[in-house]
Amino acid sequence: MFGKLRRVRTRCLGVRTWRLGVRTWRLGVRTWRLGVRTWRFGVRTWRFGVRTRRFGVRTRCFGVRTRRFGVRTWRLGVRTWRLGIVGCST
Repeated sequence: MFGKLRRVRTRCLGVRTWRLGVRTWRLGVRTWRLGVRTWRFGVRTWRFGVRTRRFGVRTRCFGVRTRRFGVRTWRLGVRTWRLGIVGCST
């Protein structure tokens, strides 16, 4: 599986691309670079603004909703949710 590029359509917009355990959103939606998102032992972990699955639940839009001390943050110039408020706007 490693070394292959797999594309999957999302339920909202954009394309999810896995490349060596890295997920990238394109089509001007959300993009993580530099290996920001990695999977380890079935746990989703973001670097540079960590978001982990073990303390969160899935959302209908963009992967994982994470609550870490009630704060959820997207970095790399995307969006930021605070106080555990989660939303999906198109």
